[in-house]
This record gives sequence, C-alpha cells and structure tokens, in this order.
Amino acid sequence: MIYNHSKFQGNNNLTVADSGKMEQTSDGNLLLLTLYNGYNYEEKSGRNSESKKPFQRTRFTEEVIKFDLSQFKMTRTNDEFFRSAYYMLNVKQLDKASDSLSKEVGKKANDLKRSLMSYYSFFSRASLTDSSAKKLKRVPVEKLLVGKKNDEQLRIVDNALTMARNAQGSFEFNRQNIKEAATLRARYEIEWHRKFTLSLACLALFLIGAPLGAIIRRGGLGMPLVISVLLFVAYHVISFTGEKAARSGVADSWKGMWISTFIFLPVGIFLTYKATSDSSLLDAEKYRQFFKRFLPSKKQSPAIKDENTAPLQ
Repeated sequence: MIYNHSKFQGNNNLTVADSGKMEQTSDGNLLLLTLYNGYNYEEKSGRNSESKKPFQRTRFTEEVIKFDLSQFKMTRTNDEFFRSAYYMLNVKQLDKASDSLSKEVGKKANDLKRSLMSYYSFFSRASLTDSSAKKLKRVPVEKLLVGKKNDEQLRIVDNALTMARNAQGSFEFNRQNIKEAATLRARYEIEWHRKFTLSLACLALFLIGAPLGAIIRRGGLGMPLVISVLLFVAYHVISFTGEKAARSGVADSWKGMWISTFIFLPVGIFLTYKATSDSSLLDAEKYRQFFKRFLPSKKQSPAIKDENTAPLQ
C-alpha cells in the first residue's frame, strides 16, 4: 500500500498491490519499483463541491514506478568554500588573520567608547531643557524640573528615557559585534597554538607511556595499560577544558592550549628519569613496607610469650 504525496494534496492517490520488487538501474541514476496485480485509486481535485469530486480506479497486472536518484549522488564541494577557514590555514596565514582581527576588535572597542561618550555629552548638555543653551554644563537632576509645567516635565523625562534606551541599544549592538570578532580571533589563535601543542603532546605522552613498562614490573600488561589510559583521559580532559576556556575568552589562548603540556611534560621527564635510574617508583611491595612501619604491631599474648621464653629441660 503506497500513498503518493508528490502533489501535496493529501491522501487522494493510493496504490495497492499484492507483490512487488525494487531494483536499481545499472548506471545508478534510477530506482525501479515494479508492482504486480494491483489497483490505483485517485480522487481528482477540482472546483466541484466536496461531495462531487471525480474518482478514478485503474487495475494493473504490472506497473513500474521510477525514482530519480541523481540528486543523491556525492558531489565534490568547491574548495573555495573552505580555503579561508581557520583550520585550513598555515601558521603564517593564521598569524596574519589573528593580527587583522585584533585590530578590528580594537577599532570596534574605540568606536563603542566614542559612541558612549557622545551619548554622555548629549545627556550633559543643558539643551535637554533649554535648546538655546550651547555650553556644556552639569545640572543636578532635581533642578532640571524646577519651575517646569507638568507636560514639560513629562516631555523632559520622556526624552531622557528615549536617549537612555538608544544608548543601551547601541551599546548592546556594538558589544555583540566585539564579542563575535573576539571569539573568531580566539579560534584563529587556538588553531595557531594547536599546530605546536599536538606535536609536543605526542612527545609528552611518549615520555609518560614508555617508562611505565620499565617502572611497573608486576602486573604484566594490564597495570601499565590501565595507568596509561587514565593518564590519557586526564590529558584529554585538561586539554579540552583549556581549549574551551580559551574559546569562551575566560583565559588567554596560549594558556588554554598549553596548560595540558605544561602539566604532563614534567611528569614524563620525571618518569623517564626514574626509569633510567632503575627506580621502583610504582612497586607496591615497597609502599607496603613503608606504611607498615607506621602501623601498630600486634603484641603477643602473655601465655604464648611465657611458653616461648620457658627454659628447656
């Protein structure tokens, strides 16, 4: 049972068949649906009333329905769409783009500052109450409404509220533009640092993983594998957290991207040193003997002590 919705007119075209098969042409452009022993039910739409629409029923022994598959083929995307993306640029291009975005952020910040100062200057002018005054002077709020009529006071307050809303709207608009430009700059800077942090991350993890097999002498393959996985998960969590902090602007880009390397590289150097000096850093028996000295020893009972110290006859 097949409902045909190709004309977007509801369930007015129905095909019912007892069997069928589906196959694809050799060139892959068409999908053939062959139906056997069925009926086509179609309710014609027209200008007649709802109770007098024409109805058509067609019987068939074999019917072939063709579906075009050419639009589902994979097509190569134009390289120009991704050529300027930050993850496709080299170090020199990333440096240039980051510098340009830094200048853009500074320019937008200065424009926002001048815009706010212009609003402040406009608020401070006496022209708010006296259009003939041209000098800049500060007047207390209470004195602005002294001696004014009610309608003039309302006009002054309404003008002040309008200018305040305009200043707030201008500030929010410029702040959002600055935030977007700063976020884009952070992405370029993060990608610039990633070019170097990934290489040093491989070195740091190698310096951690290689000495573990030499230091951990008991437990076979399982214990070094478990510790290596835990260290790798810790590195991934720290690296992801630092990158997220740099992307959101909480931390500088170099701090967020290098924090995991700064933590794990000294650990790798320390483990390598311990491995070369044949240290038993992760020997469980050594730690057991160390803590055993701080635990209270079990005292023997007097009966056993007397029996052990009794002279031989």
